[in-house]
Amino acid sequence: MSQAAPAPDFAPERQEHPPVASAWWAPVARLDWEEHSAHNIALTACGLGIALGAGACVGVWQGWTHAGVFGVYVAVVAAYHMLEYLGVALYNPERVELGSFMFNPDVGNGY
Repeated sequence: MSQAAPAPDFAPERQEHPPVASAWWAPVARLDWEEHSAHNIALTACGLGIALGAGACVGVWQGWTHAGVFGVYVAVVAAYHMLEYLGVALYNPERVELGSFMFNPDVGNGY
């Protein structure tokens, strides 16, 4: 008579977590603004997209009042920073970094 195969163990294996992830307040992604990583680029672009959309909405809803002109200004500045990063990423990919969004101007040379 043949022996029966052992019953499968459906309990998940315990995996060791990194020390940071063992705390309940551990962030999903580290926000190191000096690091050129995909999540930092996505968060920066998302913030700029929200600013662009909000500025465009204020500009359309308020018309040519002071608030409307300021909304258009915010939208144009956000678009500039996004296009600056996109231009560097497309035409000079070996030099692209998080600073290519041009938030911090060069002290000696201005923008």
